[in-house]
Amino acid sequence: MLLLLLIILPGIVFGSVVDPYSGHYYEIYYTDSIIDWHQAKDTAENMGGHLAVITSEAEQALVYSLLSTNDTAWIGGTDYVVEEHWIWITGESFAYTNWDTDEPAWIDNFDYIQIFQEDGGKWKAKSSGCRGFIVEYYCCEDELTGNVNCDDSDVVNIFDIVRLIDYLYLSGEPLCCYDQANVDGDLDNIINIFDITRLIDYLYLSNQPIAACKPGNPVYQGDPIYITDSTERMWDITHAFNFYGMDSANFNFGFGPDAILPILEPKFSEPGDDDYPLPTEEFSVIGLEIGDNIRAYRTEHLNNHEIVNDLVDTQSVAVMYCPLPSLSEVYTREMNGEVLTLSASGWMFNYITVFYDYETESLWSPTKIGTEYDTTCGCLLSVTQLLCVQGQYAGKTLSRIKSHSDQWDEWYSDFPDSWIMKDPD
Repeated sequence: MLLLLLIILPGIVFGSVVDPYSGHYYEIYYTDSIIDWHQAKDTAENMGGHLAVITSEAEQALVYSLLSTNDTAWIGGTDYVVEEHWIWITGESFAYTNWDTDEPAWIDNFDYIQIFQEDGGKWKAKSSGCRGFIVEYYCCEDELTGNVNCDDSDVVNIFDIVRLIDYLYLSGEPLCCYDQANVDGDLDNIINIFDITRLIDYLYLSNQPIAACKPGNPVYQGDPIYITDSTERMWDITHAFNFYGMDSANFNFGFGPDAILPILEPKFSEPGDDDYPLPTEEFSVIGLEIGDNIRAYRTEHLNNHEIVNDLVDTQSVAVMYCPLPSLSEVYTREMNGEVLTLSASGWMFNYITVFYDYETESLWSPTKIGTEYDTTCGCLLSVTQLLCVQGQYAGKTLSRIKSHSDQWDEWYSDFPDSWIMKDPD
């Protein structure tokens, strides 16, 4: 029998169900205001779980049981990285679906899945926010898997092998926590003979570590996927492909790292300097205002560099300009207390520059997460984030910093004290 709870907290109402088969548990949260999918995702992960992933009819029924009349809630499916390639944020198989009629809708920015109670738990692709989101938690809380019988000692031994054999070939009695039994670390959490042989190998043969308890370093079933650039450097894109559908055929050019050199120590002209441009000169800039610091970056000076690594006030930023689609954005360079140095990798994916960082050599790709109204042009502009698609920070994002694409005369009119970056060449 499912355990069903209803708890009311100030500002949040949530219900919880426990899956007796896997040991996972799910909670539904309601916020006081509308939140988008990315806010729901970040909140779920900060709470120690992730947006719910539904890979079977049984799991669908479990999640649906959380919804009250006319409820809608975010779950963990998206195609925001590669359009029309739907994925679960954990990398699990997207074979099972429960789309509503005529879904998913092929509409720009409808990149995230909501589950609807009034339609019997059907899924719809949406862009706009709702107040509900469903979080999935793992039952495995140790550093490593292997404690299949869930004894208090947390020691992995012969009794865990016996318990696996009993489950698979004798009694079939459900396991206390399926995550603990997934010792070979396959993404779909399938428990089979390979988990038994992996435990035997760990205990009595190679002693090679078994899979980590929580997701984050999945073991892929299949060969690693590499792309090779013109310098003969091989780039691992296994995670980028498995999680985001970034296939090798859509990586373009491959000129090699730093074929396009970044700007690392930008110099600036101030009003009154001899080389400060006249207010009437005609050229486009990326404008940035952080605290009392106001700076402009001439886009024609970024054509041959694509990225400026700068320190504005106390904030480390990356000013990016991709000439081919004329895309300009500013992102933070700070991740987990580390300041990253970003540069063009020499690759483009679907003709958008893929960046990498010097510190970890992770790959970073600008990904569209919505639109916002820009008062400067009176139009809707794309909102992106810089997503790590491969490497140490895979799945993490560098957040966008508000900037402006403007003509110099208009920017100067609004900010006559602005500094402007000197020509780096």
